[in-house]
Amino acid sequence: MESLSEVTLEEFEAELVPAQIRPLQIVYAACAQWLLAIGAVLAILEVQGLLRPPDRSSGVGSLAIVLTLATLATFCVLHWLAHWLSARQLSPERLARAARGEWYPVLGPAARSPAGACLNLIRKTLFLRLVCYDAAATLGVAALVAAGILGALREHPVLWLNLLPAAALLGHIVFAFPTRGRLRALFLESIAAARRPI
Repeated sequence: MESLSEVTLEEFEAELVPAQIRPLQIVYAACAQWLLAIGAVLAILEVQGLLRPPDRSSGVGSLAIVLTLATLATFCVLHWLAHWLSARQLSPERLARAARGEWYPVLGPAARSPAGACLNLIRKTLFLRLVCYDAAATLGVAALVAAGILGALREHPVLWLNLLPAAALLGHIVFAFPTRGRLRALFLESIAAARRPI
């Protein structure tokens, strides 16, 4: 039987009810929907020819390229931050502290049991990771829309790199969508990390 000293796998699985999982699933789905909606708007504007033609006399292209570089740098930092936060939040020590009840007020009212506290810590971690990816995607999409409106997209195709954070967000949503099985796997991975030799 896999367990943290305070929580067994069976106790954790008992907390994995739809009411505990669905709110996070709704947030993940909403992030995917806004991204796809903006993508559809951009595609419609491009197909209809409503994006401005390039104006070579203005310095818009160089500004858009600087914005793209800023977007990519921000994406790299936030991508690293998402993984660092996940590793830090899902450490066996943090799960054990949550299970002992040291963080119940921070983790919310649903954390009435040690297993519930562990689940809330995992949910909070997934939300923090999603926020990091979403922030980078929002910046990238905003830069892409601005470049399209200002007419720099056709002149500088490299600006489509602003979609990289959005693609990473969609990939994260697809591969990390919170299901009962994925939450269970995260719990087991955190327990296994406690047993690995240093």
